[in-house]
Amino acid sequence: YSITGELVNGRHVYANENGTQNLFYLNEGYNGWMLGPKPGVNFGGIKNNHDEICVHDPVGLQQNKWSYYSGSQNTENPREAFPYWAENDDSLRVGCVPRTIHVDSTQIRDSSRAMLLIKLYRHIRPILLDSCGAQLRGRMNIDAWTIKVECGGICDAINVNVTVLQGQCDLMLLWSVSGDSIPHICEKENGSACQPKRHNLAWTKRMLNDNSESYDVRIGSDAPKLYAVIVGYTSYVSVSIKLDATNILRTEQELYRE
Repeated sequence: YSITGELVNGRHVYANENGTQNLFYLNEGYNGWMLGPKPGVNFGGIKNNHDEICVHDPVGLQQNKWSYYSGSQNTENPREAFPYWAENDDSLRVGCVPRTIHVDSTQIRDSSRAMLLIKLYRHIRPILLDSCGAQLRGRMNIDAWTIKVECGGICDAINVNVTVLQGQCDLMLLWSVSGDSIPHICEKENGSACQPKRHNLAWTKRMLNDNSESYDVRIGSDAPKLYAVIVGYTSYVSVSIKLDATNILRTEQELYRE
């Protein structure tokens, strides 16, 4: 299902890819989200009573279960249909599709960002040495990316899956709620804000070719930034980052700049 751009009762309408079903919000006689053929019409086969702005809102989904129409005959009369709504199918779930971002690093020099990346490396080098060990080689290639994340409300728990598709590197992933640059974050709390901790707002790992790692993080923002810093030990490093959360809407990546 994808957002159509149409609003019904102040909520987005989501259309199935085959065009036969829509997910929409009703507030006349029945408040909640419904899966049916015509947006705004109380006639459909699946519904949820939650009243949140987004259909995938984690709070609404925790407090209300999805139900399905179990009657033997279809009816367009909501009162006739009411006794036949069942809530005994836990497989009925709604969530956003995981977002996958690809970032890389190469030894091709970018003169416009060279000093920025050198400065950045000086800030994080002690953390990399402590977390990943000694450098694998003297010559490295360094790059950094900013990944903008947008959620439907405060981001729910995010599962981060990282895979190195090619090369070897030390990788730092650093979440920012305030929008601060990496050096500003690393200067907070006497430098401890960049240290890997249990809450995983900062995460550092040595990654080898075809190596995958996964971790969970909670972000108190609806539009956080994720910084990815790659310190590569091969001429080219390619990294895939998959973000999976109930209410993640979209991501956008760009080269890191202060």
